[in-house]
Amino acid sequence: MRRALDLALVVVTLPVVVVLGAIIALAVFLDSPGPVFYRSVRVGKGGRQFGMLKFRKMHKQARGPMITAFEDVRLTPIGQFLQATRLDELPQFWHVLRGQMSIVGPRPELPEFVALHSGEYEEILSVVPGLTGLVQVQFIEESRLLAHVASYEEILPQKVALDLTYVRRRSMPMDAAILGRTLVLPFTVFWHRAVATVRSAPRPHVLAYSVVAMTLLAIAVVFAAQSGPLR
Repeated sequence: MRRALDLALVVVTLPVVVVLGAIIALAVFLDSPGPVFYRSVRVGKGGRQFGMLKFRKMHKQARGPMITAFEDVRLTPIGQFLQATRLDELPQFWHVLRGQMSIVGPRPELPEFVALHSGEYEEILSVVPGLTGLVQVQFIEESRLLAHVASYEEILPQKVALDLTYVRRRSMPMDAAILGRTLVLPFTVFWHRAVATVRSAPRPHVLAYSVVAMTLLAIAVVFAAQSGPLR
């Protein structure tokens, strides 16, 4: 049932995903030298590792921690926008098509962090990881939080607990509620960040931000018109 719903959602949203993905890919390409996509090794169901795709957010020569903090100096101007809206994760629809990920589920984690909580992750990884989940809606401003802690390991136990809660209680109504919150929350975060970022961005970047922002607004209006009220 979940696999069928995943495929149905991918098919329904495919035109939007392709158009929006093409706009973002062009923005990333024009923004800074380097590849459009970035591949990060993550742990999926049953402990199987896979290369999870994202749009590149950082400069080509960026080095440092795997975790991105708020206002990370390694971020490109478009990367700051992608971090705020989570749209860097749009290419992961490909993993949903392949069955490596689901629309809703525990977020796939880096191998080194899975090793720190191997017992808990044995249960968490009994289900297919997701594009979004309880962790995403609770930690929507994770990058800001990371700027005030010594290391990612400080907040990891909270994320593990949320993933365990999802695995033990998951249901179709829960998935629908998580998906609904995921669609709404990034717009709020983006609005506050975009105002500050666009004011300080070099003039060539303002057009790129404006185009993507208008596209997001159009998608939100179309989705709201077609889906009706959330229950």
